[in-house]
Amino acid sequence: MDFFIHKSWRLNNRIKAAWKNMENTDDVTPYLYFDFMKYVYRQTLFFSLWHPCIYYITDEQDNIVFIAPMKRHFFSGTIDTLGNISYCDITDFLYSPSLNREHREQCVLLLKKHIGKSFKLSRINEKSQTLSYLQNSINIIDKCDCVNIMLNTDYDSHIDTLTKSVRQNIRTAYNRLRKDGKKYDLKFYIGAENMPETVAKDTKQLYIDRQMKNYSQELSLLRKIKHRLAIQYIRHDNFSLYRNRDSVNASLYIDGKIAAFWGGGL
Repeated sequence: MDFFIHKSWRLNNRIKAAWKNMENTDDVTPYLYFDFMKYVYRQTLFFSLWHPCIYYITDEQDNIVFIAPMKRHFFSGTIDTLGNISYCDITDFLYSPSLNREHREQCVLLLKKHIGKSFKLSRINEKSQTLSYLQNSINIIDKCDCVNIMLNTDYDSHIDTLTKSVRQNIRTAYNRLRKDGKKYDLKFYIGAENMPETVAKDTKQLYIDRQMKNYSQELSLLRKIKHRLAIQYIRHDNFSLYRNRDSVNASLYIDGKIAAFWGGGL
């Protein structure tokens, strides 16, 4: 089969439609979903020295069957994966379910040939099919160990897997709350559309307060202001986690005031 490669500097509607179709497979992480990556794209485009470039491949019927979200450095010309940014997890390329292994390998090698020079593949799992297609033509110069924690589907089973000291710490925390007469409420939401605006506002403010307390104490007033504005209006995770259909939010309220939260992808 013949394939044809293209490059786009913007996320147009055609790429969006193909992207959303390809992300609905088991081997695509939520960090590669369009509704997450579009905010990474915007942050990269407007607030970095990188320019996003989306490589995509079409088949003989002009259907998009492969997407490689990448970025190019303005000065050095270095090409890297678009998802190589703070607060992003595993990234990769997207393949149409209609492609068999031979065609997928053909697409990856076509991309490599089109770029025509060395490029980076950052934040890609070592077991990725993409790397298997390139194993005979690339050198892996660095890798790191990442932790993958599997959770049980019910609370009791998960508690049973914890160490004795952790279970004791949990009991101590509950006992302290009861002793102090505190009322606590855990709110849990799957999907940004199910999260009330009040909870989103509370978690964002808690996040900003923690960032300012922990990372800006030694900064000048001007740099503190810049740091706060960057967190509040630029950081992609301050938008994607609150608008992604697969985002998860667990917020703990004590006496009606938010005390802690967890947010991320499924």
